[in-house]
Amino acid sequence: MPTLTVVYGGDADNAYVNVSDATNIIYELTFNTDAWDNSSTEMKERSLLMASNQIDSLKWAGAKFYWNQSLLFPRTPPGVDHPIGLLGTATTSSSVFTTLLEHDYFQKRMKKRIEKACTLQAYHLLQQREAGGLDQRHKDLQRSGVLSWSRSVAGISESYSYSKSQVLVPDAWEQLYHYKGTIRISRGDEQSIEFE
Repeated sequence: MPTLTVVYGGDADNAYVNVSDATNIIYELTFNTDAWDNSSTEMKERSLLMASNQIDSLKWAGAKFYWNQSLLFPRTPPGVDHPIGLLGTATTSSSVFTTLLEHDYFQKRMKKRIEKACTLQAYHLLQQREAGGLDQRHKDLQRSGVLSWSRSVAGISESYSYSKSQVLVPDAWEQLYHYKGTIRISRGDEQSIEFE
């Protein structure tokens, strides 16, 4: 049975939210909770681990808040250098970070959003499992490189288009799109460029 380690910003974390907090989020944000209610604690933990890994598979703006944190969140805001002074050497068990989370709007909101996104993604994974893998056909098509698919049967048609960046479900993505990063490629030394 998997064991969740959830200390936001910790060096041994493997998930963003525990089962108890995820249950509260599920009841707050979803109407139909059957997939969550019908799953064992082990399946809930596995889905939260998978969701955390899926979130960490994407490129996010800014940098890790702690140099040694195991997951990609918390993050410093884009354009902000790594924390200096006490925060630069603080550990997640220190009161410095706890105080920052209580008073810094950006960090407090980020923590809530990542918990919600992880929970919603995990819930989606459980819904897929409960539905008997109806989305498996689409996953197989995506893995084989298919970008769009359509069929028509008895006058009813369905079509799908896939994006390689479609890792998170829309509800989870809605929580995290603020932190989406892009890969920046630069050549040369920007400071040596002079304009006249």
